[in-house]
Amino acid sequence: MAKITTSEKSQAFVYDFNTDGGGIGTINMGDFIPIGAVIWFGFIKVIVNFASGGAATIAIGFAGNTGALVNPIAYTSLVNGAIITGVNLPVAPVLMTAQRQLAITIAGAPVTAGELVYECRYTEWNI
Repeated sequence: MAKITTSEKSQAFVYDFNTDGGGIGTINMGDFIPIGAVIWFGFIKVIVNFASGGAATIAIGFAGNTGALVNPIAYTSLVNGAIITGVNLPVAPVLMTAQRQLAITIAGAPVTAGELVYECRYTEWNI
């Protein structure tokens, strides 16, 4: 039986309306998850209340699957101090079939304020 080693890692980014903007679309956050990694946990911590003039939603994922890590959440749920886990996050682990950049997607309407931290944890294998 062959032995392998695993490596647990985490990746996090800060989305800040004042820096990153709030228009409808996908904003790449500059953090990459390597090919072959399996993301198995993630959460959001809201730093500044989100605001919108419409029915904005926020999702987290990557190109080709913008809601892979966090299903779309109504901006009204993103209030200062909230920790978002569980029902808003997909339950099944996500296998990275290519290196992907983490991204936040705004849909429905632009956001006009808000700041959050997203962190995910993943495992890599030496096989």
